[in-house]
Amino acid sequence: MDAAEDPRLAARRGRRNTRACAGMHVLGIAVLFAALVYVVPRFEAMFMDQGGPLPAATQGLLSLSALARTYWLAIVPVLAVLIVLDFKLFARMFEARRDLVAWSLHVCIMIAGGLVFVWIVVALLLPLRNL
Repeated sequence: MDAAEDPRLAARRGRRNTRACAGMHVLGIAVLFAALVYVVPRFEAMFMDQGGPLPAATQGLLSLSALARTYWLAIVPVLAVLIVLDFKLFARMFEARRDLVAWSLHVCIMIAGGLVFVWIVVALLLPLRNL
């Protein structure tokens, strides 16, 4: 018996897919936040030892990192709310497979996360080319 015949099986599969996709987003958010709080400050010390001007992307990343380290207690609840909303979005997306709004939001979230990751990598690598 497949999911088309048994609605309980389809619902169980949808919940499993929801948890898996939301879990990947939680992991991505955690990795990006950890990079801002723990990894970027190590590079900041190295950049300050190097001296010289830093590219604008790097200066922006260092400022964002300082903001995340200073206001982490306010940022974490906001991230928690976003994670709950993300989980509800995935639940809606898998309940109605043709829900265009949910799929569009999912694509926007994935693109935004990818762009933030690329920005972090590029901003950290730009000053290293002068070493």
